[in-house]
Amino acid sequence: MSIRSNRFMIDRVWLVVLVIAAALLPACGPATPPPMRLASALGRTETARLYLESHPELPLKERIQYMKVAAAWGQSESVRFWIENGCHERAALGSALISAAMYGRAGTTRMLLELGADPNHRNLTLRPIDGMFFVASGRAGTPGFDEEHTGEPRDYVRTLVALHHAGADPRGVLAEYLRDAAALGHDALVAAHRQIVRDWVAARRRERPAAEPGGPDI
Repeated sequence: MSIRSNRFMIDRVWLVVLVIAAALLPACGPATPPPMRLASALGRTETARLYLESHPELPLKERIQYMKVAAAWGQSESVRFWIENGCHERAALGSALISAAMYGRAGTTRMLLELGADPNHRNLTLRPIDGMFFVASGRAGTPGFDEEHTGEPRDYVRTLVALHHAGADPRGVLAEYLRDAAALGHDALVAAHRQIVRDWVAARRRERPAAEPGGPDI
């Protein structure tokens, strides 16, 4: 049997497991993750494809939620799958970007930015950079992560740099987020952010037009 056939059979088995899990969910309690959330978290793209083929009516809202789960777990190929299957609008990309940035998934963050996600996208009060410091400061629990099964390790500094290079406005991060992130050991992240803010402000000052002779200083 070929490698491709083996993978197909494995994903068929995964799909059966997910269907059984869906049937058992009411008996498993509220902490049990819905089956497609699990497939997205673990990057089971072919399993998701098989599921979508049997559920073509899956609402866009649910697809976006699965894409956000994949982004938070650093499963970039799974994120790309959902983008190719309806989640390509700018708002959806921005929501996934916030999820990726919150958990320091630098590679997924870069991919979303390259695909057109807005580095300053805002969901309610959070931008990607705010979400990153919100989690780094200990204000959000880790939603069941087993880092051994994530698509990429956390790297907040590289994530911050990716956002910066894409044009994210570094201003406005709450001071208590920075303070508490440093207290939790993210000194390098906080130092990098403060340097980016200084560089950003200096660049904007250089871009301002020179004042007219004798006129007001702007």
